[in-house]
Amino acid sequence: MIDNTKKSNVIIVAAGTGSRVGGPLPKQYQEINGTPILAITTNRFLTMPEIQRTIVVINKNHQEYFDTKVLPFLKGTVELTYGGKLRQDSVLQGLKQLPSDELVLIHDGARPFVSKNLIKTIIKQTREHGAAAPGLKITDTPWKVEKSLVVAGVNRTNLYNAQTPQGFYKRDIFTFYNKMDESKTDDVGLAIKNGLTVKFVKGEENNKKITTMADMMSYNTGQNIHTEFRTGIGYDVHAFEKGQTIILCGIKIPYKYSLMGHSDADVSMHAITDALYGAIAEGDIGTWFPPNEPEWKNKNSEIFLEHSKNLLSNRGFLISNIDCTIICEEPKITPHVKKMKDNIARILDIEKQRISIKATTSEKLGFIGRKEGIATQAIATVKKID
Repeated sequence: MIDNTKKSNVIIVAAGTGSRVGGPLPKQYQEINGTPILAITTNRFLTMPEIQRTIVVINKNHQEYFDTKVLPFLKGTVELTYGGKLRQDSVLQGLKQLPSDELVLIHDGARPFVSKNLIKTIIKQTREHGAAAPGLKITDTPWKVEKSLVVAGVNRTNLYNAQTPQGFYKRDIFTFYNKMDESKTDDVGLAIKNGLTVKFVKGEENNKKITTMADMMSYNTGQNIHTEFRTGIGYDVHAFEKGQTIILCGIKIPYKYSLMGHSDADVSMHAITDALYGAIAEGDIGTWFPPNEPEWKNKNSEIFLEHSKNLLSNRGFLISNIDCTIICEEPKITPHVKKMKDNIARILDIEKQRISIKATTSEKLGFIGRKEGIATQAIATVKKID
C-alpha cells in the first residue's frame, strides 16, 4: 500500500553538454533574464513543501559553473552528484541517494518553467497509480524520413510529446537503470519496456525543454517578436460590517470593522484574480465560483487566485507584472504592503519585483470618503511565448 504521508523527492538531470544551444556555456548555465536556467528549474522544487530532497545531477567538469553561477541563486539546499555519459547513468546516480520505498520525480534541468500545479498533479497521480508522466498532444503531422526523403506520413491521433517531471517509486525502477539501454531516451520509455504501467497526465505548453538558441531568445525579455502580451483589469468593492479584522491580499489587519462578503471578502485579492482572468478572457471570480453557491461561503480567497494562476499556466501564459491600488480612508495600508507582496508572490510563484501594491484615498469623497468600505483596482499583464 502506498504511503501518502511521505514527502516526495526530485532528481534534476543536468549533466549534458547542451551543445545544440551554442554559446560560451552549456545551456543549463546560460541565463534567462539574468538567472541561470538550472537555477530557475531547481528553485521550482526547492520552494515546494511537498519536496523533501532535491538532487541535482551535473557533469563533473561543470562543478565550477554550478558553484559560481547556479549556487548563489538557489533558495534552499540541494544534494549534488555527478552524472555519466547517458541520461540513464545520471538518473542512476541520483537514485542511489534515495531509500527504495520513496517517491521520486525525474526532471530535465532545461525545463525551467514547469508549474507547481503540474508537479503536484504528477505527485498525486504517482501515488495513486505507481507511475505518472506528462505529455502534450502533437499538433503537426509527423513524417518518417529516410536518407533525406519523406517516405511516409504518421497518424498523429495518439501521439504526444513527452515532458517531465516523470514520477515513480524507486523500488519499481532502480533495477532498470543498471541495464544500459541506449534505445530508450527517457525514463518512461525505459519503464514501459520493463513492464511498468505509467499514468498519462496532460502537460503544459509552457513546460518546454530549452534546446536551441532560438528557445533561449524566446524566453529572454525583448528578444522575441512573437511574444504575445495581454492585459486584464480587475475591480472590486466591499462594504464594512461589524468585526475586528479585515483581510487584504491574504493578510489579516486589525481594524474596528470587517469587510462584508460571501467568501472572506478579500477585496484586493479578488481584484487581482479578476485582472488575471480578464487578461486571458476567462470571465471573473463569479464565473468560476458563483456567489450563490454555499460551497464558497467564507472560503479563503487564495483558492480563487491559485485557480487563476493554474488557468494561466495551462493556457501557456506567464505573469509579467501586477499593479494593485487599494482605495480607502482607513486603515493605513502601507505598513502591511511588504507582507501583502510576499503573500501574493508566494501564491502566484513569481518574483516580488513583479508585484506593485499601493494605497490611496478618495479625498473624503463618496462612500469611501465616508469610510463605508474599501475598493481595489488591479491591472495584470501576462505574456505567451509562441
